[in-house]
Amino acid sequence: MGLFDSIFKKPSYTDKQLKDATALVSLSQGLAISSYMPLLDKFPDLGVVTKGGQLEKFDFLLTVAGVGVAFSRLTSSVKENQIDGYSLAVKQALDNWNKNGYSSLSEFVKYIVYLLNNEIIDDIEKFKEAVGAWIFLKLEEDPKSNSEVKQLAKRHDLFVAVGNSPCVTFANYWKEIGVA
Repeated sequence: MGLFDSIFKKPSYTDKQLKDATALVSLSQGLAISSYMPLLDKFPDLGVVTKGGQLEKFDFLLTVAGVGVAFSRLTSSVKENQIDGYSLAVKQALDNWNKNGYSSLSEFVKYIVYLLNNEIIDDIEKFKEAVGAWIFLKLEEDPKSNSEVKQLAKRHDLFVAVGNSPCVTFANYWKEIGVA
């Protein structure tokens, strides 16, 4: 490889990194889909998401949030020389899954960083709440949103419950798959 190539080489990811990132997206989507009914049992008013035609959006946002939780732990979980590769692999896996996946992850990360920088998140419970709140804030912005969904966007107990699953499941994802 020449000097020019080494300076201007585009960062890339390995097949294993893409496989790990694709598995993360798939697992997060599975968690999102399987979480709705238990949440509905505990919070019957969550049914307005289904009635309002936003269940698919809810699943999408919960999937992105799960990936976002794992992504937020990337720099503290994998070797420094693998961070760029895994970051790009997550981007590619999300793009392969949904054309809006990576842009939504970017929004999620910006939201979490803002809350951290402003010291709004200072413990795991507030992090869970923030994850759940992001989902309902995004649902509220959706043109399909109605007044009942907007009311859910004020429910802190619901935020914690919704944010709990991705936080518990994906906080140690990189360690659990053996790359940490």
